[in-house]
Amino acid sequence: MVWFVRYLFDGSARRYRIGQHPAVGLSSARKLASVVRGRVAAGDDPQSEKRAKREAARRRRLGATVGGALATWLRDEKLGPLGRWKGGLEGGSGRTSLWHLRRLDRMLGKKLLNDITAKDPVRPCGDGDGEHAAGKDGPDQCVEELDCAERVGC
Repeated sequence: MVWFVRYLFDGSARRYRIGQHPAVGLSSARKLASVVRGRVAAGDDPQSEKRAKREAARRRRLGATVGGALATWLRDEKLGPLGRWKGGLEGGSGRTSLWHLRRLDRMLGKKLLNDITAKDPVRPCGDGDGEHAAGKDGPDQCVEELDCAERVGC
């Protein structure tokens, strides 16, 4: 059996889960229900706060940063540069592309992958006007590297 408290907030009926019966007894469920009702009377919505906490926890779980994704991709021997670029990180592809990765890490390294938009990788990889310093395909390469890192599981 699960304990719930029902309440109205902004004209809509809501239901707040207090807990299950063996873990939460009747007297403690009543006390918690009165606390929830008091918060509703004060103008807070406990259900939305609970939902926000759950979303924040989900973001932390999925909270891989761009820097972490790039590091994982660089170490990946199958999908990363170690397996796909001729000469690995020291070869010609590595020499021409690693500065893009360093700049991408410097600009977006602490940003969560979930918060990245399609325009974000273009800005740090480009020189500000949308044109890439090393050629036309530079921003596409950055997007490809982010996609690969995300597929790997970062």
